[in-house]
Amino acid sequence: MEMNKKIILFLLFLIILFSLANIWVVQIYDVSHFPIHRSLTFDEEMRTDYRFKIEGKALQIVAIGDSSIRELDEEIFSESIGMKSAIFSAPGSGSAYWYLFIRNQIIPARSDQDYVILFFRSSTLTAPDYLVKGHYFVRLEEIAGRQDKDVYDLAINGLKNRWVKFAEKYIPLFTFRSEIYFNTVQQIRYYLPEVVLDQDVLSVNQAYDEVFDDVQINDLMWEEFLQNVESTLYSPAALDFSARVERSFLPGMIKDLAKSGATPVFVRVKNKEHAEGQTDSDELIEYLEDLKKYLEQNGCIYLDLAGVEELTVNMYRDSIHINPENAQKVTEIIAEEIKQSIQP
Repeated sequence: MEMNKKIILFLLFLIILFSLANIWVVQIYDVSHFPIHRSLTFDEEMRTDYRFKIEGKALQIVAIGDSSIRELDEEIFSESIGMKSAIFSAPGSGSAYWYLFIRNQIIPARSDQDYVILFFRSSTLTAPDYLVKGHYFVRLEEIAGRQDKDVYDLAINGLKNRWVKFAEKYIPLFTFRSEIYFNTVQQIRYYLPEVVLDQDVLSVNQAYDEVFDDVQINDLMWEEFLQNVESTLYSPAALDFSARVERSFLPGMIKDLAKSGATPVFVRVKNKEHAEGQTDSDELIEYLEDLKKYLEQNGCIYLDLAGVEELTVNMYRDSIHINPENAQKVTEIIAEEIKQSIQP
């Protein structure tokens, strides 16, 4: 009997604590309606230095991709391909980031670029929810604004089940979980450096980028992390191109670039496994064939670097990243392949 009383008191304490936490959230985030109906989107502030870089150079080619193209050299690429180019590598990015970059950085620059090149891997072009949560969301929010609600809905809200939607509607603590997490992390991240070292936000961010960049992390651990994250890209559902394409950012990319007058060029990168002789699965081969057909039917150029023999095993630092000492040679090889593809 005494034990049951303790359990009841403990549960009552948890209920009171939970209720107080939700009341606190309601007050902090100024919830004016209940059930909660939020028009979810990105914050208003947007990073624009990428756009200014594109505007200031009168570029003929703008390229975007993840960290697999980080070692590509802009100057060598421009010289090899014969066109003034800029290459933007965004580690840990997927199709949601690339679409936002095209929409808010490349197109508004109005630099009359001839080609926009998008480097991708596996099924990322039709995976709108790939690398969009947690700290990846912060990267998205850097180049997005309130007008990008459609991107938010597809990338963040698109695959939520009914229970998650129910909790977001009726439990404030759950509704604002992302904001609570982000604000908590920000406080922890900046408070001590500011108090102890008198460092501002920009200095702290630069320090974190240098220390915790994947180059500084053990190669084997980073490679294992990438393989675990990317396993979803090779599932049967992810490789069903016809079922995924219309619920992806790919049609929007093509449509927006066509309006801007730039020709989209989609380049599948080569990884270390390809260089070692490993072949794609039958499902991935079928997916890539469907992708190529779709792109070419919509006025795009498709290029697959997986079969380029000049890109050899010794050029790779890990599964997808190029050794810095091979950057010049790899840049020349890739530029030459693209040059042959875009020439009439």
